[in-house]
Amino acid sequence: MGCIVVNVRTLLRPDGTTVPVEIRSKKMQDGNYQYIYRDITERRHTEAALRQQTEELRVRNDALTRSNQVAVGHERRMIELQREVNELCAKLGETPRYWIAENEPAPPAAPKTQNS
Repeated sequence: MGCIVVNVRTLLRPDGTTVPVEIRSKKMQDGNYQYIYRDITERRHTEAALRQQTEELRVRNDALTRSNQVAVGHERRMIELQREVNELCAKLGETPRYWIAENEPAPPAAPKTQNS
């Protein structure tokens, strides 16, 4: 048994239209060749749709990445401003107004009360 060779070709139909086909050929033990032709029109349409969806998702992902970068930048600036306010409070002898998670442990949780 021989190896299978796969080719893709475009064939011309009797009505003049073309059709993409996958041709699998194999040399048989008796020396003859076996050919299998498969219409791959639907596969080509599916591949094109997947390429389009992939591009759309890439564009959306890029937009989300940019949006996230803006949000993170905004959050960093807010933290900077909160630090500045806390430093001014310290200079005035006041309690810091903002808890900044990076610098100190979380404030104690408020005690839970039971409603009876």
